[in-house]
Formats: sequence, structure tokens, C-alpha cells
Amino acid sequence: MKSIAKIFKALSSETRLKIVKILNKGEFSITDISKKLNISKVSVLKHVKILEDAGIIDRIKIGREFKLRLNKRNLYKILNIFGFRYKVRVESGRTVLDVLLKVSKDIKVRRYNDSIFVYSIDFEDGNFIYEIDGELPDVPMNKFRIYKNVKIVIKKLVPIVFKEIVVNLK
Repeated sequence: MKSIAKIFKALSSETRLKIVKILNKGEFSITDISKKLNISKVSVLKHVKILEDAGIIDRIKIGREFKLRLNKRNLYKILNIFGFRYKVRVESGRTVLDVLLKVSKDIKVRRYNDSIFVYSIDFEDGNFIYEIDGELPDVPMNKFRIYKNVKIVIKKLVPIVFKEIVVNLK
């Protein structure tokens, strides 16, 4: 939790948020960022140090120059604090859906032929996928049977903007 708190603290500055937004577009030097934000290199360096300490950006040496790169993996980690963790016992041969039903109050599903897809868990609508011990199975939750101790991670696909493209016709 300390590392996540450090990330939130690092992102509490408007200037640092602007730096993160710039680095989301690619790798840039301190000079590049200084010019884009119209602030001194010394000021950028102070903000960069805080972002580096929080693990939000990485410094890469290219020749004699340093470039900064956004560490998106660490940014995505902060959302994991909102997840719930459980331990359950089930009989061998039960499905992932059976396990999910043991820990969730309300599950809504859609059927396609003999496959079941979850679209709402605990009154939270969305698209959900699951992993078994870090692997993404290629079968629906109602078909994956559990025959050993495993770690199931249910993930909600959260619609964050990755690329927004405005198209203007000629």
C-alpha cells in the first residue's frame, strides 16, 4: 500500500500530471518537457525525481542523453487496490463460475449456445475476463473445471482511453 500511496502523492501535482500526459505520447528529454510546459529544466527535474521515486517514469540512457519513459504498468497497479480478495474451498471439478458464485451476491450472465459469459458482478456491469494462475484460458467460466489449487483473478475490462482519433475527411 505504501508504493500505491506514493504513486497517488506523486500524481497530486498538476505539473506532474502534465508531465505524465506528455510522456504518454512517447519518450522525451528533460529539455523537451521543459519547452512543452514552458518551465525551467530545474523545475522539471524536481518533478521528474518525484515521479521516478514513485515508479511512474523510467530514465533511459540513449548515447550521452537521457530520455524519460512512462511506466504504465505501475500506473495500472493503482487500480488494483479496489479489488476484493477471497479464499474459498470447493470440490474438485467445479467450474470458475461455481467459485465466483460462492463470493458474489449478484451475477448476471448471457448464454451463447452452451457457453455462459458474465456481464455483471455484484451490481457492477461490464465485460469480465478471468485468469487461472496468471494464464488467460480460452474457454468460458462455466466450462473451465478446477482439479487443483489455483488462483483465479476476475478482471473487469475498464474502458480507459488508449487512443482517441479524430478523423476529418478531405
